[in-house]
Amino acid sequence: ITLNEKIEDERLSYESEFTLMTACVNRYGSSYSTKSLEARIDKCSCSVRKVVNNLGVDSKSNDTDEVVDAFFTSVNSAMRECS
Repeated sequence: ITLNEKIEDERLSYESEFTLMTACVNRYGSSYSTKSLEARIDKCSCSVRKVVNNLGVDSKSNDTDEVVDAFFTSVNSAMRECS
């Protein structure tokens, strides 16, 4: 098997990813059991990855606010895809 194409996730700065993850996980201001928190983190990391990749944003981008706004606009759709 040979890999002809390089597959790579686009990445935001760590600060921006942390902001998105924190906002996603704490979206409802709820407390979670350990199991529920792990599931929420999995769904949020999946949805953050999908939105960032769809937007084609990388760590050199200065459009963090645009990414955050776009993320919250499409988070419900991304979360359903990550179920």
